[in-house]
Amino acid sequence: MAREHPQGAARHVGAQVRYLILSRHGCLGAFGFAASALMLAARDRWIGWDPALREQQLHRVVAMSRFLIRPGVRCHNLASKVLGMCLRRLADDFARRYGYSPLLVETFVDSSCHAGTSLKASNWILVGETCGRGRFAPAGVQVPVKSIYMYPLQPAWREQLGLATREPIPALGPGEGLDRAQWADILFSDIEIIALEDFAKDRKLPPPDNLGRAVLTMAMLGGYLNRKRDSPPGHAKLWEGYTRLATTAQTYERLLRLDRTSDFYRRLRSDKTCG
Repeated sequence: MAREHPQGAARHVGAQVRYLILSRHGCLGAFGFAASALMLAARDRWIGWDPALREQQLHRVVAMSRFLIRPGVRCHNLASKVLGMCLRRLADDFARRYGYSPLLVETFVDSSCHAGTSLKASNWILVGETCGRGRFAPAGVQVPVKSIYMYPLQPAWREQLGLATREPIPALGPGEGLDRAQWADILFSDIEIIALEDFAKDRKLPPPDNLGRAVLTMAMLGGYLNRKRDSPPGHAKLWEGYTRLATTAQTYERLLRLDRTSDFYRRLRSDKTCG
């Protein structure tokens, strides 16, 4: 890990569990789990606990601090496969070693160089970003902002943490709820909508101003041709389109941090989405 992981060996703290990924071909990689961050605004909002409950139950959240597939290993879907295998045994391994089972796992991804594809394929939940302060960074030193992903190990994790259960959302009747145009604003972020608009303008397509057009534009971004004889886009084209859209949006976000005179920054400002 110290030699081959881009960030080197982790400085683990608290309860720790580590795994090697072994096969008949040798060691393919490794995992490292340790204590979670003491305070993390986006995570804490997503969980919904107050400071007192966080202090009491923080040990039930563990951090995946290192995940390495060794350089030179090429195996389709290996990352998501071994990640799922590891998470299925993590709670029991913690219980045997420390006498309690964690309920949630957190991890961090530098979105400037990684898309988090294996995490998304393993049903991790993107809950926000860090504030650029590392656990071991000197006071006042800014570290790269990272995306925060969470993974529930138990379906009833809220109840086991002592949080109030959320009432189920009742089904809407015909014609109730948001209209079709508003759904696009919920399913896509502001920067993703701008990326779709730019793609549609470049290809001389109708503007993606409602859900149907937005999804169709995303599918075409993934290679769907939209010919008259074509069937509706399948999941493969939709997934490819979503992956390319997410990558484009990340590029826009990086440019936004560097150049606030850009055209899409002015468009974000006009929508009151950027301070």
